[in-house]
Amino acid sequence: MFPPGHRLLLLWLLWGSLRAQPWRWLLALLSVAFGIALGVGIHLVNKSALLEFGRAIDRVNGQASVQLVSPLGRSHGFDERLFDAVFDQRESLGLSGVSPVLEIPTEQVLVLGIDLFRAARVSPALLPQVTQAASEARAGSPLFSDDAVFLTAAALRSLRVSVGEAVTLDFGGRSVVLRVAGEVPGVVGQPLAVMDLGLAQWRFGFVGRLSRIDLAVPSGRGQTAAQLARALKEEGWPVVMVRAEDRADRLSHMSRAYRVNLTVLALVALFTGGFLVVSAIGLSVLRQQAAFALLGALGAPRSLTGQWIFGQSLMVSVLGGFVGIGLGVLLAWLLLGIVGGDLGGGYFSDQTPPLAIAPLEFTVFLMISVLLGFIAGLPGYLRVRAQGPSVQMRAGQAETLQPGPVSLFLALGLCLAGGVFSFLPPVWSLPLFGYAAIASLLFAGVLLVPWLVRLLFPLLADFTVRRTGVSSSGLLAVWRLAQAPGASAGITAGVVAAVSLTVAMAVMVSSFRDSVSLWLDRVLPADIYTSSRTQGYTPLFTQDHVDAVLALEGVARVERSRQMSLVWTPERPEVVLIARSLDWNAPHRSLPLVGALAPDPFMATEGGRDPAPERPPVRVFVSEAMVDLYGLTAGSHATLPMRDPRTGAPAQAWVAGVFRDYGRQHGAVVMYSDDYEQLTGDLGKSALSVWVVSGHSVDGVLAQMKALGGVFAQVSLISAQSLRELSLQIFDRSFALTYALELAALIVAVFAVASGLTAQVIVRRKEFALLAQMGQSLSQRMGLVAREALGLLVLAVAWGCLLGLLMSQILIHRVNPQSFHWTMKTSVPSLMILSLATAVVAIGLAAAVWSSARLLQQRLLTPALKEDW
Repeated sequence: MFPPGHRLLLLWLLWGSLRAQPWRWLLALLSVAFGIALGVGIHLVNKSALLEFGRAIDRVNGQASVQLVSPLGRSHGFDERLFDAVFDQRESLGLSGVSPVLEIPTEQVLVLGIDLFRAARVSPALLPQVTQAASEARAGSPLFSDDAVFLTAAALRSLRVSVGEAVTLDFGGRSVVLRVAGEVPGVVGQPLAVMDLGLAQWRFGFVGRLSRIDLAVPSGRGQTAAQLARALKEEGWPVVMVRAEDRADRLSHMSRAYRVNLTVLALVALFTGGFLVVSAIGLSVLRQQAAFALLGALGAPRSLTGQWIFGQSLMVSVLGGFVGIGLGVLLAWLLLGIVGGDLGGGYFSDQTPPLAIAPLEFTVFLMISVLLGFIAGLPGYLRVRAQGPSVQMRAGQAETLQPGPVSLFLALGLCLAGGVFSFLPPVWSLPLFGYAAIASLLFAGVLLVPWLVRLLFPLLADFTVRRTGVSSSGLLAVWRLAQAPGASAGITAGVVAAVSLTVAMAVMVSSFRDSVSLWLDRVLPADIYTSSRTQGYTPLFTQDHVDAVLALEGVARVERSRQMSLVWTPERPEVVLIARSLDWNAPHRSLPLVGALAPDPFMATEGGRDPAPERPPVRVFVSEAMVDLYGLTAGSHATLPMRDPRTGAPAQAWVAGVFRDYGRQHGAVVMYSDDYEQLTGDLGKSALSVWVVSGHSVDGVLAQMKALGGVFAQVSLISAQSLRELSLQIFDRSFALTYALELAALIVAVFAVASGLTAQVIVRRKEFALLAQMGQSLSQRMGLVAREALGLLVLAVAWGCLLGLLMSQILIHRVNPQSFHWTMKTSVPSLMILSLATAVVAIGLAAAVWSSARLLQQRLLTPALKEDW
């Protein structure tokens, strides 16, 4: 602790620094606040979306500790006789409640069929409430009326109906007319319909079928799940067990990679803004370095300087953190209202959750701002500590002209570390080492800037000397940069960081978009496709529907396919199973295959002497996500989450190849239609693909199909061209926030350049004063600064672009496959990068000239000639 006099002196010095450059400190504070606001905003939006989505699932699932679902997903369901078997063993399994549920996702709203008496013990929030108006309108209890349905308040609003009115729900090609008999008061904020289980089975065509069985386990019975797992295995029940914690893990896996990537981008904006804080601290140190040297010579402790430097940096960063948290809450509120809880990612597109604020979590962001303040003050403190008071009091000694060898070895070490990190596997299914590799390359690139200046500008100086017609300002600028490479790092660090990260993201996004565009061309060979909210839940199209479409004018061919969900593992999101027609002799015509097909080991050897091994009954193709998440590769065997009807054992499949799938991040399996029908007995199909005769109008065929009515009036009919355009629009929306973050980082970097050059002008004021006395005009001095700025900006932008191209390869080939489980080819947007580089150089040059113009006036430079210490 210092005496009170020292503390007053420190406060006086801090106040003087703030008064000397208030706008620069304000800009530094806002840059920190901006980065913190982005981090807080993204965190709050993601947390709010996850909490609301989790609450919505919990409302649907009730208070069930464990659920039994079909491995073919809740869309397929299972025989309701299984409920009787589980109910009979409820006491031996330690269950306090068993409730059957049927889920019916109609086009308008999700319908839950429940046993009203059994659900009271497991899912009391789902119990309906009969209003007095509904009771008076009917004789007897409306609960068991043959057309009664109960809606939540959100469903009443979305369907625009009131209690007592009729509502029409479309599902599976049929329209079911029901009457709203009351409300479901226990479910808030989610559109949901509840019906009696038997009534729902009858009205929607699911007699004898269930989607799930909810099980309630009393507290203290932790062994119940293990007992249930053994019972499932011993009894051979065709269901899988999903625990409450599995549902939480599955929810987290849905959007975790997308959330982490956005958070990293927000931290990048904060990191770039940190350079502006470093510039402000450096400028303050330069202004008062001689004064502190004098205080040191008079006996003041050297730690006073450190407290002053870190006091400034911590003050501006902590205040920026508080401001950023407030702005982040406001930003989250705006984002939830504009882009929704998915932030453009498409994970919770139907959710507009309320803002969830946890004040304790804000301390993490405050700690980040404190750490940023400490790091920002460290360069200025080390520079001051490296010189004695007598050296610091000499005018012009505040600048380090040559880089030290330590920075070179550190940069080379970081490059080596980045190369090693880029080959390491993911951690917790996240590309943490990939991000570490990018950070290593970024810091190495910043440290190498002075060495690049030291290498390139002497060559440019020699070339300039040999040329005629070069102005004096041009010669002086080149010589200056060649002689003082150490001064370049602080000026260009922000530009190198922002440009490299922006170029890396631009190349990654361009590569992704081009790959998606080519992928859409491969996976959309037909001209017209059907889409429905119930697609995958129920068969929609029979052979009669196919014949009706084939009879239309201009239709050349029609194919049916079946899509449904598989519960591969309970803790991960469901895998999509697609059953379709395939040409096994040329599968590349139907699927965007990645790599070569696996050699068929089931073919008899040459001459037929050795018999071929027994072929598994099913051959499948798997997406790239299945390779990463479940270890399935071309030529491997897979155990499918469904039973072989011939043996009763889990069905076995041989993986014939791997295909690229940008539409299903959590995995997809393609199976031949005949194999699917033999395994499941399901002959129905849920989607149609229609080929139009060459030269015939696609819109004309669409109009004819809609005129058929029935199921064609309920599903969405869309042309391949419209579907392709819609997919690319969704892609662009998903990356809109990414572009905004990149732009913010570039703007902050440009301000950092202006601040750094201003500091250089202050350091070199005696140099400019001598040039003014020798007859150099203000315009020539500004030209000198402009040329130096131009040289540094061009080098920084060029070096940043090169670093960005290197980092983009890590993003494309490591981060993206480890995050989203898909691969792509590199596509460099040359025109965009050139435009970006030109804009950064132009804006940075204008900011540098504007910020230094006032300081270069002769009346402000002349006093510097009188300095002799």
